Amino acid sequence: MLRDWSSLRITVLLYLLVFLFPINLYFANKLIDDTQNDATTVKNIGLIGGGIQQLTIYAPEKIDKQMIASLDLMLGHVDSQFMQRSSNQFDIGFHNPQIEFSSLKVCWRNFKTNLPKETERKAILKSGEKCWKQSTKLSIVVEKMANVKREQALNGLYLSLVFTMIITVLMIYFIRSYMRRQLEKHTIYDLATKLFNRDYFYAEIAPACSLAERHEYDLSIMFIAIDDFDDMLKMFGTEKNDKVLERFGGLLLSLTRTSDTTCRYDDDTFAIITPQTDLQNVLMVAERIRMKVLAHDFMIQHPMTVSLSVAKYQPGEEVNGFVQRAEKTLDEARKIRNKVLTAEVMRS
Repeated sequence: MLRDWSSLRITVLLYLLVFLFPINLYFANKLIDDTQNDATTVKNIGLIGGGIQQLTIYAPEKIDKQMIASLDLMLGHVDSQFMQRSSNQFDIGFHNPQIEFSSLKVCWRNFKTNLPKETERKAILKSGEKCWKQSTKLSIVVEKMANVKREQALNGLYLSLVFTMIITVLMIYFIRSYMRRQLEKHTIYDLATKLFNRDYFYAEIAPACSLAERHEYDLSIMFIAIDDFDDMLKMFGTEKNDKVLERFGGLLLSLTRTSDTTCRYDDDTFAIITPQTDLQNVLMVAERIRMKVLAHDFMIQHPMTVSLSVAKYQPGEEVNGFVQRAEKTLDEARKIRNKVLTAEVMRS
């Protein structure tokens, strides 16, 4: 019986591919958001430096309290939106943005605290220039950090896209392989019973006869017909009937050897090629199959029976004549029902 897990692998790959696309979109969206946030942070730091310059120019004649409050808000925004994020807590060269930002906050706190107290223009300019330079330095560090983060995010996005492409290529490969195997399976396998089909039977019986004649060993074929198959189909319907056929195919495989070739020959007929087995042993197997089928629970309302015929290959016999002999005997067994008959050798 064919055990093909390719469909499971393909299903897993399809689900994985479905999940990979949102992951790629997440990376792309995160890259855009981080870029926008970093640009906003650099802009705010620039505005802070500009605001400090403006306060320095007009002090001490005029102290813009509204500007001071606005700068406090922007510093708080930079702190919460950028400095406190774990992804931004690494050094750029010999500069750490958290340290630089802390220096700016200390400088700004001292500047705005001493601003109303200072009366000398020179002292105000010196304090304001120090804060402005610190904001410029912080702006440069943050901008470099934003560039590093953007490169890292782009590399991650590229790797994710490459991984998605690899998975896609693998999925295409597995689908092609699966389709090829399905085509091969459909040419030699019966889907309902998971047994070989009629075409495979005829592909195997001719070389089996040739080998038996060449090496002078016994060869027989067994035909099995399910009794009242048409009545079962009408009674149970196609779906339940297919399940019965699947169970029947599994039972046949359990009662035959790996060297035997078990096939679904027709809708209700099955054939087994039994190489290197004498007629008496094949008849014993046939009788065991008949009894096992009668005793087996196929989950239907009444016991199922089969009729069987066994034919032994005769040296020099034509393959078609060998098969027809077994078929003719099966027709006779059908009339008796639940019986095993041996095919007589046809005399010319």
